[in-house]
Amino acid sequence: MEVLVQSFTFCASSHPITYLGATPVFVDSEVDTWNMNPVLLEKAIKDRTEKTGKTPKAIVPVALYGMPYKVDEIMAVADRV
Repeated sequence: MEVLVQSFTFCASSHPITYLGATPVFVDSEVDTWNMNPVLLEKAIKDRTEKTGKTPKAIVPVALYGMPYKVDEIMAVADRV
């Protein structure tokens, strides 16, 4: 099972994924917010689905340094793919 998590984050965002037996798949962050990039998230979902035949089970965005991630855009990606 794969779980998408942003690449620029504290280890507490990704370690629980491996502790539970899943595989973290890292998605690059935006340069302006330091948070998960919705465009690259969609690309990662499509890439993983194409390569493995399975859709990742979860998306774990993190709001870093008081900067909110783009909730609406990330939810739209999740609904679309």
